[in-house]
Amino acid sequence: MERLLVLLFVVNTITVTFFKSNAFNEITWYMNIYFVGAYLRLYAGAWSKRLSFSIKGLLFFVVLSFLSIAMLDAIGMRLHKDWVFAYYFMIDSSKILAFFVSIGVFLFFKNLPMKHSHFINVVAKTTFGVLLIHAHSDAMRTLLWKHLADVPSLLHASTPVLVLHAMIWAPLVFIVCSALDYLRIRYLEPPVMNWIYKNSDAIETRTNRMILKLRMMGKKIVGE
Repeated sequence: MERLLVLLFVVNTITVTFFKSNAFNEITWYMNIYFVGAYLRLYAGAWSKRLSFSIKGLLFFVVLSFLSIAMLDAIGMRLHKDWVFAYYFMIDSSKILAFFVSIGVFLFFKNLPMKHSHFINVVAKTTFGVLLIHAHSDAMRTLLWKHLADVPSLLHASTPVLVLHAMIWAPLVFIVCSALDYLRIRYLEPPVMNWIYKNSDAIETRTNRMILKLRMMGKKIVGE
């Protein structure tokens, strides 16, 4: 398990941050964070269960993120270079500081003394669907953030306007996408999965026949 986590961290975070890599996408990032969170919850030592440690760790990486922005911004101004991007270590979820902030947020809420909440667990089941609906398609991102939320028009907006816009649109997008995925889980998934379970033997047989035919076709093509 540890080797898998190291491999995922190197491929999805280190190469994306320090090398010109196209390994990042929302699905692999979600898997990476999910596996790390699962490992910390099941196998990490007592240090990961202390609320004080998770708060200090989260604050440390948040402050480090702010410092990285300030440092890169100062370098860009000093060198008069537009290519120095101040938010480089935070932009995209797979950058190294964004990764550690995400882990810090996970540990903080994991160790927060809260009672069991059915509502939170129901919403939590929809988070992967939220990601897929609003972020895993260029067409959806263009429709949502360019045409509906009209984010490009806020390029030179004041800070209060930006904060208000984010406070409205971010929760709204999450709520709508979560509701859509909940409807899928509640009404679409059960009949589909029940049908698959009932017909699993027939599906497996047909799939194997199809694979066999494709292999035979491949052999004929190679032989010809």
